[in-house]
Amino acid sequence: MAMGFTESLSRRYWLSISLCFSSLLISGVAFSFTIIPESCPEWFENADVKPGIACVYNCVLIPTDIFTNTCPLFCASLCERDYAGVAFFKITDLYPGLTLTERGFVVDSPREAMIAYSYSWRAESTCDTKYFASGRNDESDACRHFIWAALLTQRLGSQKAKKSLDAHEDNPAEPTAERAMDMANNRAGILSCERLMESGGCNDKNELTEFQTELRAGKIIVLKQRHRGQ
Repeated sequence: MAMGFTESLSRRYWLSISLCFSSLLISGVAFSFTIIPESCPEWFENADVKPGIACVYNCVLIPTDIFTNTCPLFCASLCERDYAGVAFFKITDLYPGLTLTERGFVVDSPREAMIAYSYSWRAESTCDTKYFASGRNDESDACRHFIWAALLTQRLGSQKAKKSLDAHEDNPAEPTAERAMDMANNRAGILSCERLMESGGCNDKNELTEFQTELRAGKIIVLKQRHRGQ
């Protein structure tokens, strides 16, 4: 998903997810959960999703139809997660800026999710040194995705970085061209960091230089050109 001004606002609430979660666990507040629709257990069992740490993440990816379109909302309960997991998934109801796959990622990998949140701000700050204002589908947008992907690769490794980034981009409402742009630039950032890590140089400064080099070489996807001076 292109990280424009609106998305920047929604990402400011990520930190409060962890704060609310911690407060609820400490206070022992009881949640009132909606009864799972009758069609959902069979939908879940037919998909043969395995129990374990990735259960919620894999559950929200199960295809749905008109009878099961709400079932992904109950994945935490269907996976029989512990109290913390169910509570965390319910808390994400408060944050419509997250994709459904991101919500599953938050439950299954809360540490990595918070790292992704903090590094998204770091990527934005890095690109702000080059571009006057954050845009959408332009060079500044491409920069944020490239740097974010590179920094996550340096911290989490390529596989976990890709999982986090793919979860963020899994938004059916986003235009196909925008999603393709973001995923291509994410991939470019991952590959760039993999190359630079061999020399120990995958960091903000070097990755910004790499981005500018690849942009000039036509290797970065941009749907809208920025005006000069922006």
